[in-house]
Order: sequence, then structure tokens, then C-alpha cells
Amino acid sequence: MTYVTSLEKQLAATHITGTSDHPITSIGNHLGHIARAMRMTSQSSESSDIVFVCVDCEAFEFDQSKVTEVGVAVLDTRDLHGVEAPFDRSIVFAKVLSAHYRILEYANLVNKKYVRGCPGSFGFGVSTWIRKSDAQQILNRIFQDPRRVLDCADFKQNIPSSDRKIVLGWSRTGKR
Repeated sequence: MTYVTSLEKQLAATHITGTSDHPITSIGNHLGHIARAMRMTSQSSESSDIVFVCVDCEAFEFDQSKVTEVGVAVLDTRDLHGVEAPFDRSIVFAKVLSAHYRILEYANLVNKKYVRGCPGSFGFGVSTWIRKSDAQQILNRIFQDPRRVLDCADFKQNIPSSDRKIVLGWSRTGKR
């Protein structure tokens, strides 16, 4: 796995970091930024093979140290080769792989007062219950090979490291 270094400043200038939306919605909201980043990377052979990974974590409103959900969306730029910008959202959404993990130890914690939590309403696939102690290893496995995001919670699956460049997006605020 290789993190993009030579284009970091240019990509940062595109404001590719997500919003507080779900990771897939975040990708959709930033299609123009992704298109610009892809045009930049197409000019450089070292960076023409990027995977965008968006992560969204939800913490319990009365104890922010208790992360109750982790959502991950992956967009592989290889899947968009030949698609002309501006991208049609439906084309991009069809290419996004997503995973939603709920932390078993915090199953009873649902945000209600400050943020309306809806942990049982993941609209992009099936939620997977995981143990808190497995969350870090699962995220590490996702970054080993983001295209295998759907296999990363299954520890029977071998996830070898890939040599892909990864651009990570996340929320800068806790607002919804």
C-alpha cells in the first residue's frame, strides 16, 4: 500500500475531505473534486492508480469515546476509466463499494437527543456486527486492499497488501 505523497498538496487544494454525510453521499457530493484529482493523476504515471476511501464514524452523543458505527466507502479510479467528466452520480454510485460496521459492545447506544441516529437503516448493503477489539484490525485490512472492503471483517479471508495509492476522506466537523 502506498499513500499518495507527490500530489498531496494539489489534492488538499481540491477539498476532497468529506462532509458529515454518509461516506457514499460524501463521494457523490465531491464528484467534481474527484474528477479534478483524476485529471491531475492522469498526467502523472506514478499517481494514475488511486483508490478513494471515505470513512465515517458515529460516536455516542453522551460519550464521544464510544464509537458505535463505522462506515467505509471505496471508489477505485480504475473503475472510472473511460467515463467522461462530469460524472453522472448513478454511474459513480454503481462503482462504489461500501461497508457498514456496528460495534457489538455499544449495540444499545443510539443517538437521539442531539443527532438522530439510525444505525439500522444502512441503505447501501448489509451492516456487519463487529467486536470493538476487531475494529482496528478490520480498518487496517481495508487499507491493505480497499477493493476487498466487503471481505475485511471475515478473518478467514486472507487480505494481502496491495500497492495502490490511497486518498482518504473524512469529516472535519461533527455537524450533520
